[in-house]
Amino acid sequence: MKNKDFTKDMTLKYIFALGIIAMLSIASFFTLNKVISSQETNAAVINVTNKQRFLAQNIAIFSLVLANTKDEAGINALRQDLLATINEMENAHKGLIYGNESMNLPGKRSPQVHAFYFENPMNLDKQIYNYLAEALILANEPSTVLNSFNPHLLFILNDFAANLVESLNVVVDQLQKESEESNRRLQILEVIVLGTTLFALIAVALYIFHPMVKKIRQESGKLVRSETHKRLIINNAIEGIITFTQNGIVESFNPAAEKIFGYFSEEIKGKHVATLIAEPYHPILENYLKTRMQKETECVSGLASNEAEGTRNNGITFPLEFDLNRFYQEDKLIYLMIVRDITERKQAEEDIKKARKIAEDAARELEKSLQVSEELRVNAQEEKKRAEKFAEEARAANKYKSEFLACMSHEIRTPMNAILGMAELLCETELDKEQKKYVQIFSDAGETLLQIINDILDISKIEAGQLELSDDAFNLRDVMEGVTEMMKTSAHKKGVALTCSIEQGVPELLIGDQIRLRQIITNLVGNAVKFTSKGEIHLKVKNTNEGKDPCSLLFSVSDTGIGIPKDKHEKIFESFAQADSSTTRRYGGTGLGLTICKRLVELMGGTIWVESEPGKGSVFSFTVNLSLQTIHIEKEALPVNFEGKKILVIDDNMANRLILKNTLTMSGAEVTDVEDGESGISEIRKAESDKHPFELLLLDCQMPVMDGYDVAKVVRKDLGLSNLPIIALSSDNSAGFKNRIRTLQISSYLERPIKQSKLFEAISHAIGKPESTTMRTVIQKELPPYKILLAEDAQDNVMLIQAFLKKTPCTIDVAENGEIAVEKCRNHSYDLVLMDMQMPVMDGYEATRRIRAWEKEQGRMAVPIVALTAHALKEYTDMSLEAGCDGHITKPIRKAKLIETILTYAGKNEYKSRDNAIA
Repeated sequence: MKNKDFTKDMTLKYIFALGIIAMLSIASFFTLNKVISSQETNAAVINVTNKQRFLAQNIAIFSLVLANTKDEAGINALRQDLLATINEMENAHKGLIYGNESMNLPGKRSPQVHAFYFENPMNLDKQIYNYLAEALILANEPSTVLNSFNPHLLFILNDFAANLVESLNVVVDQLQKESEESNRRLQILEVIVLGTTLFALIAVALYIFHPMVKKIRQESGKLVRSETHKRLIINNAIEGIITFTQNGIVESFNPAAEKIFGYFSEEIKGKHVATLIAEPYHPILENYLKTRMQKETECVSGLASNEAEGTRNNGITFPLEFDLNRFYQEDKLIYLMIVRDITERKQAEEDIKKARKIAEDAARELEKSLQVSEELRVNAQEEKKRAEKFAEEARAANKYKSEFLACMSHEIRTPMNAILGMAELLCETELDKEQKKYVQIFSDAGETLLQIINDILDISKIEAGQLELSDDAFNLRDVMEGVTEMMKTSAHKKGVALTCSIEQGVPELLIGDQIRLRQIITNLVGNAVKFTSKGEIHLKVKNTNEGKDPCSLLFSVSDTGIGIPKDKHEKIFESFAQADSSTTRRYGGTGLGLTICKRLVELMGGTIWVESEPGKGSVFSFTVNLSLQTIHIEKEALPVNFEGKKILVIDDNMANRLILKNTLTMSGAEVTDVEDGESGISEIRKAESDKHPFELLLLDCQMPVMDGYDVAKVVRKDLGLSNLPIIALSSDNSAGFKNRIRTLQISSYLERPIKQSKLFEAISHAIGKPESTTMRTVIQKELPPYKILLAEDAQDNVMLIQAFLKKTPCTIDVAENGEIAVEKCRNHSYDLVLMDMQMPVMDGYEATRRIRAWEKEQGRMAVPIVALTAHALKEYTDMSLEAGCDGHITKPIRKAKLIETILTYAGKNEYKSRDNAIA
C-alpha cells in the first residue's frame, strides 16, 4: 500500500510539473514565433528594397547600352531585357506598398518609412514611377532615335538615376535600423524564456526526480537478488535454455545450450535465434512465433515438442527437439526455448529404416530382373524416337533462336534510333562544355550497346552457318585508311600514335567482302587502342604470294599495350573470353570481338594468331585470300609523280619516318629522313652549301629537345629560307596549333594518321603540282527541294527524321501506317518514300507490294522506296528488296546516312515534286 501511495504521489507531481513546463513552452513558442515572423518580414522587405536598388541600376545600364547599339537583333534583345527589368521593378515596388504574400511582404510600414515613400521632400513612390515611366518610353522608342543624347536616356542617367539610388539607400538604412532594434528585443525575450525554463526544470529535478531515483535504487537491489537466484537454476539445467525477444534477438544462453550448439554465450547474444536452426526449418520456428504464441495469457507452453535441425558453430547440422514458451518481463515480451539434442535417438531410428529398406530393395531387384529384356526392347524403340524428336527440337530451337535474336534486334534498335538520333541533333545545338560531355556519354553508351547487339547477331549467324561473304570490288587503301581515320580520335585522346602502311607489292584493287575485312581490322585496331595507354599502334599489310591470284595478304596490328600471357593466347579467341576477369571489369566488352574475327578470317580462307608478352605489347596477325580485279575504271588524271623532288622528313618516330620515306620514294621523290630537329637543320645547311637545296620539308611538331616550331623559326629567320615549303605533321588540330603554324609561315598541316591521298594533295599544293588521282574532294551536296513520304508509326522516329531534315528544303509528308502510305502514293507525287517495315494495320512489305502493283497497272514510273527497319539480319534486307524496295537503312539512322540515301535514290524517276491529284 505504501508503494502504491508513493507511486500515485509521484505521478501527480510529475504531471503537475509537466503541465507547468508545457505552458511555459507554448507561451515561449508563440511569443518567439511572432517575433521571428516579424524578423523574417523585415528581412524580406530589406531584400526587396535592395533588389529595387539593383534593378534601378540595371535599367540605367540597359538603357545606355540600348541607346548605343546599332545591330537590330541586339536592339530587340536589349528592349526585351529592359522591359523585363522594368516589369520586375514595378512588381517589387507594388509588393512593398500594397503587400505580396508570395514575396512575404506585409504592405505595412513604420511611420518613418511611410514618410520616405509618400511625403516630401523625398516622395520615393513618385520618384520610382517617374523613373519607370521614362525607361518604358525609352524601351519603346524607334531604333532611329536611339542615341547617347536621347532626352529620356539623359533623364535616367543624369537627372534621376543617382537621386533614386540615394533615396533607396536611405530607405534601406532605416529598415536595417528597425530590424536591429527588433533583434535586440528578441534577444531580451530569449534570455527571459531561457531563465524561466531552467528554473522550472531545476524545481522538477529537486521536487520529483530525486525521490523517484532513491526509490528505484531500492527496488533494483531486490531485483538483482531475484535475478541471481533464477540464473543459478538455469545455469545448472541439463537442457539448453535460450531466451530471445519478440524480434528473435537472443538475450541469454545457458551452459547446456553452449555445449549443444558450440557457441559461447557472448558470441550468440545479439544474433537472431534463426542462426541456431537449419534454414529449411525456419518456417517451423516462424509458425510457432506467429500462431502458437499469439495467445494473450502471460505464459503459454508449446503444444507438442517440435523436431527440427540445429546448426552448430562449425556449420554442422544435427537433429534437435524444442519447446517454446513466452512470458512478460517488465512489460517486455520474452520467448523461452528449451532445446534437446536427439542425435542418438535419430541414429537408432535411421538404422531401423536402413534394415527395412535393404529387405524391400532385394525384393524389388528380383522383380526387376524378370523385366530387363522387355525393357531393353522398348527402350531401343523409345531412344530412336527420342533421337528423332531431339533433332526436330534442335532445328526448331535454332529457328526460334534466329527469330528471337531478330525480334530483340528490332525491339532494341527502334528506341536506340531515337536515342542516338536525338543525341546527334543535340550535339548540333549550342551546348556548354559539361552538356557536351553528358551528351557524348550517353551517345557513346548507345554506340556501345549497338556494337554488343551486332556482335551477338554476328556470332549467332556464324554459329548457325547463315553468314555469307560477298564478292565486291574495293580499294584496299580506302579500307585501311578509313579504319585509321575512324580510330585516330580515340588514339589521340590517349596520346597514342596510330600509323598505317601498305608494303610494296600489295595490290590495292581487290575483290572480296570489304565490309567483313573492315570489321576484322576495326576490331583489332579498336582492341589495340583500348589496351594501349602510351606508345604507338601500327597497322600494316604485305603480300605473301606476290603475282598470284587469289593473293594471300598478311595483316598485322602491333601495339605497345599491356600484353597477354602466353597461356591465354588461344583462350582469347573463344566466346566471352578475355585474358583475365579483371580485363572485363576495367576495359569492358562482351568478349565476342576476337571470336567473330577468328570465324570471319576462317571463312575468308585464312588464319589468325597473336604474339605477345605481358608488358611488351602485342602483335595480332591474320591472313585472308582475296581475288585481284581484272577490270577497273581507268582514271583520267595523270598518276602521282614527284620525280626528282628533294624532300626532307624530320620526325623522331622511326615508324612514321619509314612510312613517309617509302611512300614518297615509290612516287619518284628523293627523300632524306632524320630523327631530330638539330640533325634536320644540319641537313638543310649542307644542302644549301652544296647548291642542291631541299624543295619541301615535312616537319613533326612534337619532338623532344628541339621541336618542330623551333626548327621552323630557324629555317625562316636564321637561315632566311622564307620560300621553302613546310608541311607540319601533328596529332593536334586545335585553334592554338593552327595560329602558331600560321605565324611561322608553314604552308599547311597534316593530322595523323596521315592518309596517302591527303599527303599527295598537300605536297602537290605546296610544290605547285596538279593533284594526284588518289586525291578526293569531299563535296558537301545540298539537298534539292525533294518531296518525301515518310511511312512510320513511331512518333519518336518521325520527330527524329523531321529534325534531321529541318534545315533542308525538303518537305515531308507522314503516313501512320502502310494503308495510308498506299493511298497517299495514289493521290500525290513523291521523289522518295521512306517505308518502315513494321507498322500496324498494314506493314511496309505489303504496302510496298501494293504501290508497285498500282504503278505497274497505271504504267507509271516507280517511285524510289527505301526500307527503314530495326532488323539487322540479311534475310530481312532480302525481304524488303523482294517486296520492291530500292534500298535499305538499318536503325538506328544517322543523319549523314539519311542524307546520303536521299541523294542516292531521290529524283531517279520522272516523278516531279508537285502535289497534283491523280484522277
